[in-house]
This record gives sequence, structure tokens and C-alpha cells, in this order.
Amino acid sequence: MTVTPQKISRHISVAVPLPLRICLTYRLPESLPGSSEPGARAVVPVGRRLLTGVIVRDAVAGATIAGQSGETKRTVRLRDVAELPDAAPVTPADLLALALWASRYYAAPPGPMLAALMPPGTGKRSETLVSRSGERPLDLSNADGRALDSIPATGAISLKGLALSSATIVRLRGRGLIRVETVLRSARVSEKFTSAARPLYETLEQALALCARA
Repeated sequence: MTVTPQKISRHISVAVPLPLRICLTYRLPESLPGSSEPGARAVVPVGRRLLTGVIVRDAVAGATIAGQSGETKRTVRLRDVAELPDAAPVTPADLLALALWASRYYAAPPGPMLAALMPPGTGKRSETLVSRSGERPLDLSNADGRALDSIPATGAISLKGLALSSATIVRLRGRGLIRVETVLRSARVSEKFTSAARPLYETLEQALALCARA
């Protein structure tokens, strides 16, 4: 009988830019390109959105919880890392250690502490978009009709720009009237240009010679 060795998935601990005193653990897909070393960034799911965090260390998949009759070990199903945007760690090891030490010393969340080391606008975030789909039914209530009218007939709009309750979104989506999707936005950075003055003449003699001929 041939026993096939079982592959052990790798898990990483990620500090996300949220007011959390802990780091979150994720499963690392084998085929995912990019650096997964401590100090590199990782785009991970948090709830229904995606955030860019910093990899802190390798993690263990199991979680130990204390019960009334002692400690029991429970395996938690983890979510996958969505993207590894860096080819190499962007946070040096000494700065990573310093930020984690400061987080413990000042009792501050590690995610925002590490995010402060990154240039502004380099993190990727997800956005929930809503668009119409299907014909408007005749039996639609007035409240749901007004909610549907707030969504453009063509194209998609950010859910943040709509004053709609979660229950309304669920009803409209359940009836096939709207489509809700989550997209990952690119980093909000762009090239910047600076105006610079350059003299027309390299020497004062050249400038005086031109004035004399004028």
C-alpha cells in the first residue's frame, strides 16, 4: 500500500490597517506569485472587503481555546491570501521589529503602526459596486422602487454613495434587480511633476553679449 504524503499548507500572520490588537492568520496558496516573507505586503480579505496588510511572521493553522475541562485544540478554516504585490519585502527587518515593539510598548494596534511606515496611497483596497440587472417588476414596493431609482440605469456605482440599508440591498439582489460585486482598486499613487527654472545662458558674458547686440 502506497501512502501519498499530504501537503501541509503554509499560513502567514498579517497585520491589517484596522484597530485590532492582534494579527490575522491566512492560508497561502502555493501558486500565488510574489514575496511572502515578513515585511512584504499582502492583500487579504477582511469581512466583505480586501485590505493591504504587512506580513509579520509564519503562523500555525490550529487555535487553542480554553474550556471548562481544560484546553482543547480546534482547527479553524482560514481564508486565502488574495494577492502578494511585492517581489521582495518592502519593510526592512529592523523597522518591522521596531514597529512591532512600539505596538506592544504603547499598547497600539500593529496594523496601523506598520501602515504608517508605508508611503501614502500605496495600499490596495476593495470597493463594492452596485449596478442594475433585470427589468423593473410591477409589484415593486414604493420604498424598493425609490432605492432602485437611486442606482444609475447604466454602469455601476459605489455602495458607499448609496443611502441604502442592508435589508434593501438583500431584497433587491434576491429578486435579481441589482448586481453587487467587489473589485480591487489599484494603489492611489501617480507621477508628480515639479516645475524647475533653468537659465537660458550658461555665463553672464553670454547674456551681456546678447543684450549688446539687441
